Amino acid sequence: IKIIKTMHVNTHLGDSYLRQIDGILCVSPESVELMKKVNQEKNFNLKHIAWTAPFFDEERFLHFVPQEDAKFFFKREFNVDLKDCSMICSVANFYPSFKNHTVLLKAVAKLLYEYQLPVQLVLAGIGPRLDEMKQLAKDLGIADFVYFVGHTTKTTELYFYSDINALTSNHEALGIVLLEGALLKKPLI
Repeated sequence: IKIIKTMHVNTHLGDSYLRQIDGILCVSPESVELMKKVNQEKNFNLKHIAWTAPFFDEERFLHFVPQEDAKFFFKREFNVDLKDCSMICSVANFYPSFKNHTVLLKAVAKLLYEYQLPVQLVLAGIGPRLDEMKQLAKDLGIADFVYFVGHTTKTTELYFYSDINALTSNHEALGIVLLEGALLKKPLI
């Protein structure tokens, strides 16, 4: 049985792990170059190192037609009462030391209180830091402006109804959520 590892970010993999696989499929040419260098330096004897862009269904974004207005959608789908102000959307699971939701929550607090700019934030995702981020929103005094909607298959609608798509990862090989938001012509942060 051949074993292929997908490489999304330039994280450290144990030497013993790399000696057990036959190849690596990376999501960027830069990751390929890094893995070729590591393969040669450490004599892993990886036979196949290649890259391909991650797969996603771009058709559902390109041909999306809304069936209802934003306020009705958010109320029906997430029991959220939207405010009459700009909306930032971030689709990213709440994992430690990878997706940096902290910087996004602090930015929203700064926009609201230092710059007096009304804005609301929709966060879609699950993970071990979810409760910590909910508490941070409370501590920053922005809980009424932040909507944690959990795991959802309605990302197309989230991007469409939002004004800005944000991804605050500490590192990201290729953020598919940026491509998805771009297909709906949303500004990206």
